Amino acid sequence: MQLIITEKPDQARALASVFKNKKAQGYIEILPNEIFPDGAFMTWAIGHLCELIPPEKYNPAWKKWSLSTLPMIPIQFQYQVSKVKQNNFRS
Repeated sequence: MQLIITEKPDQARALASVFKNKKAQGYIEILPNEIFPDGAFMTWAIGHLCELIPPEKYNPAWKKWSLSTLPMIPIQFQYQVSKVKQNNFRS
């Protein structure tokens, strides 16, 4: 199964329209065909799908900012799916 990400929903609809498909909340499923034998999912970004987790999830002391805690640089950055984009993201 392949994932195709477009910039906007209307772009995804236009590209998917040449295939048999099923529309769903936040994505379009392209049914198996000659080009996509296993089918495909098409979704759109409408900005960033993922965002950095807030500082306090790295370290509770970073919840309240102060000069003594700056700069807040985690050992490894972590991401989460934006709440308003949950339907566009499939794991």
